[in-house]
Amino acid sequence: MYVYTLSNFLLSDFTLANTYCRNVYNRGGVAIFVRNGLEYKSLDFVNKLSIETISEASAVLIEEFNIIVLSIYRTPKYENFHQFFYVLQSIFNSPFIVQGIYSILLCGDFNVDLLDNCNNNFKNLLCNLMESLGLRFIVNEVTRPGQVKAGTCIDNIATSIHSDRLFVNVVKTVGSDHDAIVVKANVDKKSAHVDASNCISNSFYRHICNYN
Repeated sequence: MYVYTLSNFLLSDFTLANTYCRNVYNRGGVAIFVRNGLEYKSLDFVNKLSIETISEASAVLIEEFNIIVLSIYRTPKYENFHQFFYVLQSIFNSPFIVQGIYSILLCGDFNVDLLDNCNNNFKNLLCNLMESLGLRFIVNEVTRPGQVKAGTCIDNIATSIHSDRLFVNVVKTVGSDHDAIVVKANVDKKSAHVDASNCISNSFYRHICNYN
């Protein structure tokens, strides 16, 4: 996705709030649309931490609800996971996010199959990092149907919002080989609703961040 192609992605009643576009390679990139009337702040430092074709991300703060929405894409290359992991750590270690006063909705195509239980080291690292941040993945079904096997769960949402306030549904699509994830959150204005039961000590988080 290039900057000049963004005009092809207009949505009625929504504003393009933030995006990461590629400069060299085609495809890829991420975008966040916000419904008209909602106040938001673009978190451009997330875009600056991105690495093209490895970890592409953008983020906005929905000020009315104290929620940070992040969108991230990792390309499906085995050798790039540790760079992707480092970028993800850097995003969450930024002063704006690490203060912990906002709810988090991290939406992305991680290209890590979270349904794979066969000694999946990348899955374990990713889940451990989310847990250390007080986040949890909320999709546990196929999001990219397969032709040979049932498919994979490489698209997901990690959040600190309590599960009692969430409704999640995976929806079949026509124009993509990925299914869509629809999440509805019942949140109050200016209230974080962080699920404290998922939070782990900062010392564990630092341990995860020092992973090489």
